[in-house]
Amino acid sequence: MKTNKLLVCLAALLLMLSNCKKEKPQMKPDPGEAQTVSFHLSGFKTEINPLSSAKATLRPLKLKSATNGQHLNISPGSDPQFVYFWSFNQSNLLPDIAADDGAEITFVAKEGSSASFPAGYKYEDDDILYEAGQSFSTIAPTSIKITIPAAKISNLSNLSFSTGGSGTGPKDFSISYSSDGGESYAVISATNPFTNFSSSGWNHYSFDLSSFSNLLASNSLILKIEPIPANTDYNPNSGTFRIDNIRLTGIYTGTSGPDNPENPATVSNIHYYIFDSVADTLEASGTTAYDLDDTQPSLAVQLSPGTYSAVFLSNVSDQELRLPTSLHAITDFYAGNYFDNDQAVIFGTKVDDIVVSDGPIEKEAALSRFYSNIAFHFTDATGLTSVKKIEVSRVHANFWYNPFSAGSLPDDGINKISFTDPFVSGVTLSFNEFLGTLTTAQPISYTINAYDAGDQLLRTFTVSSAIKNNVQVSFTGQLLTVNNGPNGDFGISFNTDWDTPVDENF
Repeated sequence: MKTNKLLVCLAALLLMLSNCKKEKPQMKPDPGEAQTVSFHLSGFKTEINPLSSAKATLRPLKLKSATNGQHLNISPGSDPQFVYFWSFNQSNLLPDIAADDGAEITFVAKEGSSASFPAGYKYEDDDILYEAGQSFSTIAPTSIKITIPAAKISNLSNLSFSTGGSGTGPKDFSISYSSDGGESYAVISATNPFTNFSSSGWNHYSFDLSSFSNLLASNSLILKIEPIPANTDYNPNSGTFRIDNIRLTGIYTGTSGPDNPENPATVSNIHYYIFDSVADTLEASGTTAYDLDDTQPSLAVQLSPGTYSAVFLSNVSDQELRLPTSLHAITDFYAGNYFDNDQAVIFGTKVDDIVVSDGPIEKEAALSRFYSNIAFHFTDATGLTSVKKIEVSRVHANFWYNPFSAGSLPDDGINKISFTDPFVSGVTLSFNEFLGTLTTAQPISYTINAYDAGDQLLRTFTVSSAIKNNVQVSFTGQLLTVNNGPNGDFGISFNTDWDTPVDENF
């Protein structure tokens, strides 16, 4: 009996043991074979080279130091572009685009007649838009001379503009050029009669300059327009001649000779950071030199299967970006710029939901401006010859780009930009301020100090506004006239699409 009970217990024990499953050890999942992820970057080429992806209403923006050579709204390139452009939309004779400082328009007209700026003609092409703002007009002109510095131009291929006038104004003109300072002129076109005689009408002209081999024989070129008063209803006392959208097409080299480059940017880089979206850790990063002639640069990285977020930054300027020296977690990432790196062209973007599985993938990454352009346009009628230095000091805190964290970062202590003479009436000082990407307008404030040759303060005032990135802001007013109104009576304009100007007066 005892033996039977023992056999039953033994059988039950064996049955219990046979029903127990051995627990398998937990293995770390195989990350899988790394795949090639190719990123195709776009969106910023048009800012590094002449603007073309968006139609832009350009404004005259003079760089900060005339002693270093000045240009306006133009970058060197091997393709033809507008090297000089006058829209007259600011009701003055300053160019909107200029390959060098010193371009001017002078004229001889009826005694006592000055330049006026009536309604103009809209200019638009695939690249830019100039609204029908103003044109240049005067009474009974006998000559209009357009003088342009040509040392930094390697080719001139076309001259175009639109003309019109009152019913009693001249209805024809000749055009010629001089490359010897006006000592002699060669004819480009001897007669160019109007076809639209309406006082509000416009006539459009385009002149091929490619066959004039000695146009650039010297460092200065004069183009002379001479209205021809041959029509019977011409009145020398009241007849007006107007012109708009003067544009010269050529190749801008950005240099005045092989040994004298015009301060090219010393930094031209693309930075990338790729983070694991689950672990929030940095998986890949790097910096590559950016070729300005590459219309759509690409980057290829090896990533294991998973989900990722990536940040791309392009920087064309004179200083490196402010970036983390040590980076592991996604929340440690930030990017910034030094305030005195004031001509920096910085674009960027963040790409989320990059899913890598069992094969190579390609992703598009469209970068956008991470900065705004700030300009001060001084309208003092008596000139600014007494001003030898203008300082712009930032009052607001430095801006940072930290898309994965809401934390703030310390100020870098660099809050001032200095602009030096010569200053003239109508000068515009311009700089770029890095903002990252802002969903709402943030306050900005600048203090302006003007000094004479003895470093004595002539005037100080502060202006304020609120902006997001990718905005052009223009403060317009008199530098030396003391006013007690808001912003020192400087007007403010904004271009929130980079092609819709916004102005503020001071």
